[in-house]
Amino acid sequence: MREEYDTSKSDKIAEYYNGESGIKYYGETLFRTSETDEYWLLCEGGSLSGLATYEGCGSWSGGTRVCSFSGAEDAYTWACIRYGEEKAHELIYGNVD
Repeated sequence: MREEYDTSKSDKIAEYYNGESGIKYYGETLFRTSETDEYWLLCEGGSLSGLATYEGCGSWSGGTRVCSFSGAEDAYTWACIRYGEEKAHELIYGNVD
């Protein structure tokens, strides 16, 4: 993982998970780097998710992936899909009254 994609050096913005646990689990956490304001997504999943990794001898385990966004607009699009436009705007751009 690149240093700028370090969870301890980034602000957690939002989380999504599919409501499952164990092998069916899939979750995403949206972060923004503290120093450069880059948005990135940490994806985690169980052995039946699209992030599964083959361990050999017919054995699969869960996996992780980091996806970077090209800017706030991409993060906003992700948040719109997960939370709807109003909540997405608040998460990415702040509360506008």
